[in-house]
Amino acid sequence: MAERQTVNLSEMFDVQFPTAEERLEQAYRDTVARERFADMMRAPNHELPGLKAQLDSYLAAAFYLFPEETQVIHDSLERLRTNG
Repeated sequence: MAERQTVNLSEMFDVQFPTAEERLEQAYRDTVARERFADMMRAPNHELPGLKAQLDSYLAAAFYLFPEETQVIHDSLERLRTNG
């Protein structure tokens, strides 16, 4: 079985991309994440699994994607918040 090669995007594009730790820290500082945490604190127990799934999805996307790429997910969460 061949060993998996890693790609260094910083070298490829000659730009310093955030580390995994920096991305995760930034994802948790995001205002949308904080608002979703607050929503979870106020929500009844039966709504918690759905809210947790939404938050987990947002944090995963914010961790892996660049800010302009997460805008689509942010807009989707905002529609969920205002519609139901």
